[in-house]
Amino acid sequence: MRLISLVVFVAGCQVLFHSLLARLPSEVRFADSVLPFDTPHWHRLATIVIGFLLVYLSLHLYKRRRAAWYVATAAMTLLLALHMGRWHLAVGPAVLLGLLLLCRSHFSVRSEPRSILRGLLLALGILVIAVIVGTVGFELLDRRDFGADFGLAESLVRTLRQFALIGNPDLTPLTRHARWFTEALTILGAFAEILAALSFFRPVAFRMATLPRERQRAGNIVAQFGRSPYDHFKIGQDKSFFFSGNGRSFIAYRTVSNVALALGDPVGPEEELGNTIAGFVNLCRHNGWTAAFLIMSIRATSSSQVSGRSSGQTRPSTLRTIVGAQPEYQRATGTLRHC
Repeated sequence: MRLISLVVFVAGCQVLFHSLLARLPSEVRFADSVLPFDTPHWHRLATIVIGFLLVYLSLHLYKRRRAAWYVATAAMTLLLALHMGRWHLAVGPAVLLGLLLLCRSHFSVRSEPRSILRGLLLALGILVIAVIVGTVGFELLDRRDFGADFGLAESLVRTLRQFALIGNPDLTPLTRHARWFTEALTILGAFAEILAALSFFRPVAFRMATLPRERQRAGNIVAQFGRSPYDHFKIGQDKSFFFSGNGRSFIAYRTVSNVALALGDPVGPEEELGNTIAGFVNLCRHNGWTAAFLIMSIRATSSSQVSGRSSGQTRPSTLRTIVGAQPEYQRATGTLRHC
């Protein structure tokens, strides 16, 4: 799947640079002039947006994100439609679309915007890629476009000004391509900023809004069904929550190095223990995690085995029990807060 993400990244860069740097004719052709709403102009803008979107999605495809696969497939289909009639440009998107469809089952990881640091790094990465594209674009412009040659440092400054919507009022476009380039660069910068903001604020919104609601919901379940001394620690600030289908049971866990470490039994009605564990293990399998439980009771272990045999979800290679099944819980200590 890493290979597919790399191919999508390269394809996105190729589409982006080709659409941004391919020179427009010095004069408007008659065939273009009769099309409504300046169709060729918007066609190229759409291609640029799709190219940059593919670059962004490749970073999520690397993590086997299911939502990224859906959006990438739709973007590739749209790109293929935009290239209809120009078969030399449509071959690449068609092949890549086929690869995405062929490997659909491998993209099963659900999007979980939990890490603010990861969101920040992704946002910075997207902006850096956009700045590199703009800088290279200025560097490769002909002297006839603006009547000047741009060095690397000046290209970087002018790209940043264009992205910040300050513009470059001292530059006068002398060709049709130059006018197109400055307009396209402004749109590219705005789109990159939207994606960067989305990447950063999704985990922030999750931490500030969604997670507190889930913690309160888990606290209500603990108050009603809590039976172990560990349950107090399951609603700590460092925990994430998996809820059963009916919302009456939950498992508190943390993810470390692709291991989902859960503390004790699920909290909820005892008859739902097995199904809740099976659902949690299924979630871990889809996300590429190993499910590990720190101290399970014998009844929860037995319930998970029975549920696993009936549903086929809980597999020995996926589920691990740390410390082992205990007939009675040991005394909980403050150190368990950071399990």
